[in-house]
Amino acid sequence: MKNASFNSAEKDTKVLRAIAPNDLKGFSLYRQKMTDMVNYAIGPFFRDLFLKDVRGEYYSLLFDETEGNNRLKEMEVTVKYFSSHLTKLMFFHLDSAFLGKATAEILLGKILEGLEAAKLPLEHLVMISKDGPKVNQSLERKINSKLMRERGFQLVDTGSCPAHIIHNAVKYALKEFGIEVSELAKVVYYYFDVPSRWEEFKKNCKKKPKKFVKFVETRWVMLGNAAQVLLHNIDELFELKAKLTHSGRKKLSYHEDVIVRVLSIKGIRSIIRFVIEVCTDAEKLIKFLETNDFVLFKIYEYIKAFMSGWLGKVYEVEKIDNVFETKHLGLDSGFKKVEEIILPSCLAMTETNEQVIITLKEGMKKYVVKLVTYLLDNNIPHEFYYLVSYMSPSKIFSTKSEETIMKLAEKVDFKLDKIRVFDEIVVLKNLKLSLPTYNNDLEFYAVLFRLHDFVELKKLFQIIITISHSNAEAERRFSSSKMVMTEKSSCMSEELFNHRKNIINGMQFFNNDLEKFIPPKELLLKAKIARQTHYEKIEKEKQEKKNEDLRLSSKKKELDEQKNVVKMKREAREELTSIITTQLKKLKNDNPQVACLKIMVEQHEKLLSEEADAQKKLGELKKDK
Repeated sequence: MKNASFNSAEKDTKVLRAIAPNDLKGFSLYRQKMTDMVNYAIGPFFRDLFLKDVRGEYYSLLFDETEGNNRLKEMEVTVKYFSSHLTKLMFFHLDSAFLGKATAEILLGKILEGLEAAKLPLEHLVMISKDGPKVNQSLERKINSKLMRERGFQLVDTGSCPAHIIHNAVKYALKEFGIEVSELAKVVYYYFDVPSRWEEFKKNCKKKPKKFVKFVETRWVMLGNAAQVLLHNIDELFELKAKLTHSGRKKLSYHEDVIVRVLSIKGIRSIIRFVIEVCTDAEKLIKFLETNDFVLFKIYEYIKAFMSGWLGKVYEVEKIDNVFETKHLGLDSGFKKVEEIILPSCLAMTETNEQVIITLKEGMKKYVVKLVTYLLDNNIPHEFYYLVSYMSPSKIFSTKSEETIMKLAEKVDFKLDKIRVFDEIVVLKNLKLSLPTYNNDLEFYAVLFRLHDFVELKKLFQIIITISHSNAEAERRFSSSKMVMTEKSSCMSEELFNHRKNIINGMQFFNNDLEKFIPPKELLLKAKIARQTHYEKIEKEKQEKKNEDLRLSSKKKELDEQKNVVKMKREAREELTSIITTQLKKLKNDNPQVACLKIMVEQHEKLLSEEADAQKKLGELKKDK
């Protein structure tokens, strides 16, 4: 289903017949037949597997938009839920839609349409994972407004995707110290993108150089990879800088000017090492956050450790906890003196110049202040991750677990009995010694709920296990989308596109192993009548179009008749108005025929009222059209 054209089906038929001519008599395969098989048999079969599995489960939605290969805005919606049958977290494709534009109203309509088609109740919707654009924030407000009306409580609030915020925090912090490295990385890539320059550069290198890596600001942490290549080729770059400096040319090109300027900075080698350290550390955390494994209970500790690790180098360690409690970095107190600041080991072991060391320490302080301030201002780590960390087997038996998990239940809502949650945690603590061993967090709760009846605690766990801590899975779906809809197949229908993605996703029910998939009879039957189903659908669409045309024709006829009624009423009224006007000019007030004129005026007013009613009915008919 990935990157495969259905036009190749006829060639495949010839190959298969050549392999087994006796077994494949009468066998045929062609593009339209493949399309029908996917649209009316295989795609619906895998979608039904998902719909049966997700029924009754709590779920979250992950969505994102991007430009697809058909040059339209593509919206990808994925469902995350915990399969009670398979006892594992599942991600399944709900819907892909191609939009001309993506306003909050359009996105909301498409999401609700997808949920209704899948018969997923809003009562079980836990959260919507998204990144930070304002249109997504507007969408969340509209959904919360609808949920408040229909079920009485909103989505679980976990803030924006922490991976995106951490990425942006590193990006803005490096602009305080280390921005020159990004300039150099961008410039040398394009400078040596000219084959003749690269060949000359390789000839002058004493060791084998590495090809320079393209760096773009939308993936800032990838600067670490580009910086590693810069460090590998640094000696040769210094030789290039010397050559450019003494070239005798009056004016250097833009790229050459940046190379000379950046490489002239004192301690640039150590600054590059610092950038590598920063990006490597951030990339580890972002990869952890973007995993599909269940790591929800660990997120708070990981983010806190990341922030504390950098903060501890420039800030007094005993005051760090206060920073997380107050969500504020005190700029007047708590910072170490310059000579007390601790450089990363990669710098402390390689740099000996005292002046450069002071520059590095001052620069690192600027980086850390910007990094931590940006994260705290964006509510990282979010309070939800602190509360949910107490659900982990390592903390659920701690002294604060009852109060903390009860606060979590209040935040999650879903009409949980908070008092009973509190009582069940107390009972659980008394069972600590009698619980069997476990290998991971999911196994701990699976064993717990199999042996003991904790109704509200189980419900709370089933809710929070679906919560997504990153929007990475929705973004990964775009990669598979581009393999399904290539540049050459950009005219693919939305229906076929969705069914092909259903097949790709559906294989996870068989551990993505095609050999384990044995087609059931119902699928074989659907496949057998797929072409017939296609013709029936076409006939149904024709009949619906015919009925719609008849309805519009009947409506047009009724509209024309009403227009004639309005015209007749208007003409009668205008004729009567003309008679009254003529007679009033001839008669005086004391004339006995005034009484007759009064009757005519009353008739005029009646006709005016009838005309207004006819006009109103005509307006209603036009509106219904």
